[in-house]
Amino acid sequence: MRLRELQYSQFNREPAALLSRFIAMILDFVVLASLLFFSSFMLYFIFSRYGARQEYFYGILGFIRFNIIFIGVPALLIAYVYYGAFYSSFGATPGKMFMGLRVVDFYSGENLGLIQILFREFFGKWLSAAILFFGYFLSVMRKDGRALHDFFSSSQVISDWD
Repeated sequence: MRLRELQYSQFNREPAALLSRFIAMILDFVVLASLLFFSSFMLYFIFSRYGARQEYFYGILGFIRFNIIFIGVPALLIAYVYYGAFYSSFGATPGKMFMGLRVVDFYSGENLGLIQILFREFFGKWLSAAILFFGYFLSVMRKDGRALHDFFSSSQVISDWD
């Protein structure tokens, strides 16, 4: 038996079911979309009330500025704080907690570190989706249920109904 297989088998973890992962993703999307809607509305209110001129948002460049300021930057910040805080503290986001799932380091079984979370959520998931979502389909084909972003960050989603 290879070292990696021995390391994997010593933790005796049950990989998460694909349907559970999908439902958790939908729940987390609802939470993140709500947070983004609220923060974008507040930023727009503050900008329109206290200083930004209307002309700043006219035309195609104005449309791009508007989307970067009120959607892009808040989305990145909210997502990183959301995933970083929940994965590092609890090992799961609210959606994953509701479904009884955890995201752990593949080799140690511990919660992910902030660098692993960055690689998993922001680089790995983009790569998983880049080529017709092939990175996500890997989890269907593999016995350990790991997708491309899990390999990218040395993580695994496990069932945690203890």
